[in-house]
This record gives sequence, structure tokens and C-alpha cells, in this order.
Amino acid sequence: MGPVVAALVLWAAAELHVDPPLAGFIYALAFILFALAAATDWLDGYLARKWNAVTPLGAALDHSADKVLITCVLVALAYAALPMMLVAAAVLVLGRDIVEGAHHQARHVRVLRRRPARIVVFRLVVMAERGARLHGVRNQ
Repeated sequence: MGPVVAALVLWAAAELHVDPPLAGFIYALAFILFALAAATDWLDGYLARKWNAVTPLGAALDHSADKVLITCVLVALAYAALPMMLVAAAVLVLGRDIVEGAHHQARHVRVLRRRPARIVVFRLVVMAERGARLHGVRNQ
């Protein structure tokens, strides 16, 4: 659902100056789909706990799906030329989610259980630094 909501946000941003009522409708549709995805995610978790059907794989996949939804929407909103303060907030939230996700995966997924979360986070930082160097971003 995340890529669909992100595509709607980007489409609405492109239509904003051409046809504002259409852009408003598309933004409303994106919000409704995001709210629907959040509600069904909550319901799924509630029913899994109520019926005692929680599994480690299901918990990890649910957490990953949440991150995909949030990341897609935040990146689309940031790309749609929001004010710089909101873009900075999106980057901070994404960074926190990546660190939290690495820690969560390290606790619940068997492959990463042998590696402490700090090693996973360190690898993410190194990958981000290499990516920044590839794109010409320099440390000040």
C-alpha cells in the first residue's frame, strides 16, 4: 500500500498548480488509503494477539511492512517540495526508523540474532557514507 500512497502524493504534487481541486481530491484519497492501511494493520495485530496467532516471522514482517509504508509516504512528501523543516523531520524519522528496525530485526530474526544491533547500525552508517561519497557529498 505504501508505494500506491506515495504515487498518489507525487501525482497530486504534480497537479497542484495545474488543477488544485483535482490535487486536493488526490491528496484526500492518499490520506484515506493511508488511514485504511494503518487501521487494517492495527486490526491484524489485534486479532493475532487475541487469537494467540503471533509468530516471530509475522512480527518481523509486520514491522517491515510498517516501515515500508511510512518510508514510502515520507519520501514522497519530501520529494513533493515540502518546506525544508518538514524534509529534515522526515529524514530524522527515517533515520530513527532504520535504527529501530535494525534493532528489532536483530532481536527477532534468526539470521541477525548472532550480530548485535550496533554492528547492523554501523554497517548502515558505512553504506550511507559510501553512498554520499558516490553522489559527491563531502563532509564539512
